[in-house]
Amino acid sequence: SVLAGFFCCMEVVVTVSVKSILTGETIQSELYFTPTDIFVNMSGVENGKYLLEISFGETLLSGEFSIE
Repeated sequence: SVLAGFFCCMEVVVTVSVKSILTGETIQSELYFTPTDIFVNMSGVENGKYLLEISFGETLLSGEFSIE
């Protein structure tokens, strides 16, 4: 599984984190400098519910998803 994001025409530093909702453990966290495309490789991650957080500047976007 791969999660993908797109940022156009922005000069920003973006932090992308994936956390387990069950344990609160950070599964992945990456820092991107002026990204245009972001891909998070979720292969090998156990089934469960996760929280995706994308932050840049003072903006925080988050959402839950499941791997089954």
